[in-house]
Amino acid sequence: MNKISIEELNSNINSITTKIKFNSTLLKPIGNFISDKIIGKERIIEVEVPLNNDLFKNTLNENQQFTILKIPFVVGLGNDTISNITIEQTTINSSGNIAIFENNTVFLLKGYCNEGGPRLFDSEGEINLTQNYPNPANEFTNIDFSVSESGLTKLTLNDIYGINIFQIENSYLIPGKYNRLIDTKNLPSGVYNLILNTPTVTLIKRLIIFH
Repeated sequence: MNKISIEELNSNINSITTKIKFNSTLLKPIGNFISDKIIGKERIIEVEVPLNNDLFKNTLNENQQFTILKIPFVVGLGNDTISNITIEQTTINSSGNIAIFENNTVFLLKGYCNEGGPRLFDSEGEINLTQNYPNPANEFTNIDFSVSESGLTKLTLNDIYGINIFQIENSYLIPGKYNRLIDTKNLPSGVYNLILNTPTVTLIKRLIIFH
């Protein structure tokens, strides 16, 4: 926000509410919003910020900028590398009339993989490693996992000390769902870690073998 006038504020400001619109495949908010909805490829979150009126009256000079809220985001690979950030429907809970000027901006994703062009994925896909079944395992166990991006994918079984027991998957996979059946009858009883590594994500599940 900016204070754009030297005139003293005669209104009591209690809070500001606004909506922020952006590419739902590229950005995912992880806090500081009161509502969230996706329409097509656009995500709209609503935020409400309580304000201290003394901040406006006593501490700000003309044209001085200040931050009233920070929203953390997770960045995905998305269906594009750029997203407009649109602020709209801003309202101020106050006792007087206050002018509102909304300034939009742009988010640009940098540092993505250029192999075969920008590595993009459908936001409706997912990267997931489900719990093996049965667990505890005896002779065999099934592992289901899915990937949402093409690239080298590894699925390994490690002991609790991080020592690799064997490689279940080490190949170039395309987006989709996969299943692997592994033989556990010759492995000692104990606790192990299943580790799925894709080009951008690492997932871990605990696997138990009991004979």
